[in-house]
Amino acid sequence: MSPMARTATAAAADPALAREVWMLLMGGLLRHRRSQMAQVTAETGLSLPQSFALRQLNPDGRPESMRALAQCLQVDPSAITGLVDRLEAKGLVERQPDPGDRRVKALVLTPRGKRVRAHLTRIIDEPPASLRRMSPERLVVLRDALAAIGDGE
Repeated sequence: MSPMARTATAAAADPALAREVWMLLMGGLLRHRRSQMAQVTAETGLSLPQSFALRQLNPDGRPESMRALAQCLQVDPSAITGLVDRLEAKGLVERQPDPGDRRVKALVLTPRGKRVRAHLTRIIDEPPASLRRMSPERLVVLRDALAAIGDGE
């Protein structure tokens, strides 16, 4: 067994070390997410729920039902109405009748909504400076470790 494999096995056998790594990972992610959301709010004027909703809408102009948006955001459909009202008041979305069922309203991003969505996506997708400073070798090790977490290994 290689020294690296022995180290990996030893680390896996240490629940305290695994907990410490998990807490460091979660703490870093939460701090970065808070910073991103503050930037999104400052630059777009959107609340956190509004930015989440805007990100879920199709940038290609394909209509999305309000019910589908509620399911995606894991909220009751009644909670979506007020959220969509605020996005519509900001000129970011439009309600349109669903061609298949006129009783259903579909949401479409306006041209301004597409621009704001693209801007907030750039902010949210930007990795923390600490990752951008890492060497490619360290990033590969981190990527592989995170992929293992995601795979449930």
